[in-house]
Amino acid sequence: MRPPTYVVMMVFTAFVAAAANAVTIHVPGDQATIQQGINAAQNGDTVLVAPGTYLEHLDFIGKAITVTSSGGAVVTVIDGGNVFDTPVVNFSSREALTSVLSGFTIRHASASFGAGVSLLGASATIVDNVFDSNSQGGGGFGAGIGGNGSSADIERNLFINNSCDGQFLSGVVSFVNTSSPKIINNIFADNPCRAVNMTLPQGSQPIVINNTMVRNNTGARVDARVPTGQQIYENNIIVANVIGLETQFGIPANNPTWSHNLVFGNGTNYVQITDQTGLNGNISADPLFLNSIARNFRPRSDSPAIDAGDNNAPGLPATDFAGNPRVVDGNGDGTAVVDMGAYEIFADFMLGAPSPNSVTMINGAMWPPISLTVSAMGDFSSTVTFSCSGLPAGASCIFSPPSIKPRQLSPANVVMNILTTTGTPAGTSPNVTISAHATGFPNPKNQNISLTVNTGTAATDMTLALSHSADPTPVGGIITFSATVNNAGAASAANVNLSTAFSVPVSVVSAIASQGACTGTVVISCNLGTMDASSSVTVTLQVRAPFKRSITATSLLTSDASDSNPNNNIASSTAQVRPRPFVRPGLRLIIP
Repeated sequence: MRPPTYVVMMVFTAFVAAAANAVTIHVPGDQATIQQGINAAQNGDTVLVAPGTYLEHLDFIGKAITVTSSGGAVVTVIDGGNVFDTPVVNFSSREALTSVLSGFTIRHASASFGAGVSLLGASATIVDNVFDSNSQGGGGFGAGIGGNGSSADIERNLFINNSCDGQFLSGVVSFVNTSSPKIINNIFADNPCRAVNMTLPQGSQPIVINNTMVRNNTGARVDARVPTGQQIYENNIIVANVIGLETQFGIPANNPTWSHNLVFGNGTNYVQITDQTGLNGNISADPLFLNSIARNFRPRSDSPAIDAGDNNAPGLPATDFAGNPRVVDGNGDGTAVVDMGAYEIFADFMLGAPSPNSVTMINGAMWPPISLTVSAMGDFSSTVTFSCSGLPAGASCIFSPPSIKPRQLSPANVVMNILTTTGTPAGTSPNVTISAHATGFPNPKNQNISLTVNTGTAATDMTLALSHSADPTPVGGIITFSATVNNAGAASAANVNLSTAFSVPVSVVSAIASQGACTGTVVISCNLGTMDASSSVTVTLQVRAPFKRSITATSLLTSDASDSNPNNNIASSTAQVRPRPFVRPGLRLIIP
């Protein structure tokens, strides 16, 4: 008989049984409060909390459960009411990483030891939370999270506006005694307090990687009275703090591993630490955040933090603070290297499904517009161009506009037309591929349409001419583009449409056609209806020049009729914009 094996098997069996019987307890649906949900839960259960503000102080009471929100931290708040010396969430019954707290804003906590979350001899998983406006009492540690004998996993949390005193243990996230926490992918901003503070005995192995620390009292502080070489601080961005990195009470030989950190613009970058710039991948340069004041700490596409980290950092996560993939090739050099900080640059784009996706036309004609959309995701800022393949002989594609720069949350509209010649053979091409190509992205985005060509005779000859008002136009002035559409053929043309796109964003003042109506702002589409043989329609477009840059209008003319010469169905006109003249106060401006 082997008692140790028997005990392990019993524990394993119990764990499997708990997982198999796991239930979800809804708050307030099944239980009125979060604590009542915890009390009712068994190991393996989930306590799922609906959006709202909960005035509670929680204790996991040793349970291996997940307490999470259904709506996320922005709408689900646990408010401690500034009741002193009572942590908002308590782990003190030997909880392990299977005890999970996620998806809450924890605010108004007030305690000496672990105001927001207290970890005493426990090692919970704390992810995707916001710690806002919590206060650590004098002589304590951990305004947001305080750990004593804890190896917690702390990832993807936002810590803002948390306060503490200045004694050597204090910090937003502080650990003491034998602790080896993982602190990964977090943001610490605007805390009048140390962001991370470690006061640990020799042999402790905390991992502090890929965090962003901005405008705090100190980025990270380490007690170096004992050797701390097993402590890892890598891939962090530490900017605009009073102190960047600091050790106390020790000697340089006791310092931890500082590797691939960006330390820049702090009141003092290093205290009792030799300047690490240029050593072990550490750099000192403006990280070029998208908007630091608004706490948008994503890197710009030209940030020195991109592809500047260490792929071998222990515990490197598969995603970043926002859940985007990590590691990616951010600088386009063909090698994927992790970025410094909590964010991995994420940029992609999407080509929407064409409408319509099946086309039937005669040879020697142009097909009316096929509509496409291009959407930007993340930090995408490249120019997108277009092509098509799989067309029959003599057929080609025209895109209007020929290139675009889509913006996030604002899909760009593109119009595509297919032209055939009289020599284009009849038949069906089931997989005509439309491709969108972006600078720095080796693989295009593709969509397919089906094209059927029948033999026919062109009966119309639609022509287009486009001009603009006199150059130059001052910034903010109005440019008038005039289009003249003629039917020079022997038969009428139905569903005549004139689509106009601009090379830069403009403000449309008016769009008026002598026949039909115009709609749209990004692409102006004028439905001119039916045009009889030898008839003419004029379209007048007025736009406001937004800034000093030439503006090209590209117009595309289509109809249901076959066209004997589709090459004269597209036209462009470029207007020049000049800056407004500067007028010194008290002087008259005379323009000859």
